[in-house]
Amino acid sequence: SSSTEFKSFHRPQARFYQLQNLATSALNALALHHPNSVPHNPDAALQPAQRSCTAAVHFLPLLTFHISTYCHSAKASLHGSSLLASSLEESLSGQEEFALAAMKALYHIVCYSSEALEVVLCHQEDVNRPQCSKNLLSASEHLNGDTQTQLPLLRRILQLADPAFITAASHREALMNISLKTLSMLAERAQDNQLLRF
Repeated sequence: SSSTEFKSFHRPQARFYQLQNLATSALNALALHHPNSVPHNPDAALQPAQRSCTAAVHFLPLLTFHISTYCHSAKASLHGSSLLASSLEESLSGQEEFALAAMKALYHIVCYSSEALEVVLCHQEDVNRPQCSKNLLSASEHLNGDTQTQLPLLRRILQLADPAFITAASHREALMNISLKTLSMLAERAQDNQLLRF
């Protein structure tokens, strides 16, 4: 479509490849430095000692990309013009599959990585404090982009948990369930001061 409105939902290819490379770096770091980071016993995931996984932070920008792309298109399908309807409908199904996969991955990441959980729940000014690690700063820059919006990923998770927002989704129940499950995990692991951000 030549529509400016439709094109606005698709970020430049270079940006997408940058996020892919960041996620690939995270995979390499996990393979090289954390071969035993995921416990065989699922119950061990809830033990604080097993929750540090700094490299997982670098998956967040790519997951945010897929989730945000779907949310933008879903919003347009609810409020967009009929001229855009057919074009959006074609891409929405594929974007939904990626968003669902991204949400499933996000759940496991915030379950196993305290650092990732901190990035999802922290405000931009918190991440810019001197004591924050370079990993957190890097992930925050990619998550916030040029807009400097606060808690962008948390906002998207809340949208996907809203049945009215994803009313046209073919995997509506699955999207809602994994979003609520992720919100529950975030709330369970959040510090008291972070709970206010919900």
